[in-house]
Amino acid sequence: SDLPIGVKTLTDLDRFITSMFIPTLKQTWDKHSYAQPADDSNDGGTVLLVSILGVIYEIGSDFSWTRDKRTIYGIGTGGDYALGYMAGHSTIPTKAQAETIIHQALWIANEFDINTSEEVVLYSQPTKRGLI
Repeated sequence: SDLPIGVKTLTDLDRFITSMFIPTLKQTWDKHSYAQPADDSNDGGTVLLVSILGVIYEIGSDFSWTRDKRTIYGIGTGGDYALGYMAGHSTIPTKAQAETIIHQALWIANEFDINTSEEVVLYSQPTKRGLI
């Protein structure tokens, strides 16, 4: 099976993220002395987008996680611009159309945010059937 051990449902995958992935991520960061910014820093800390079996988790700098029902995400300094553009598209019928929308959203983020830079590489991962 290509699922993590014991994962048969989306709830199981959520448990896996909480009980296995997040603790392992913390251990890895501790082992390599990766430090989050101080609480009084203007830096929002590290935010990760993690995709497992096509299910995307946004993991915050405090190791909390969320999944968006709409399955659209925008992180980083230009993330709000990109997210705003993508949210304006109610349906995305094809993979090619989704890629076009993502490229346009990132172009907009690049235009309005000085910390967003070009060269975008998109990767896709199919969702495990029956999981969602």
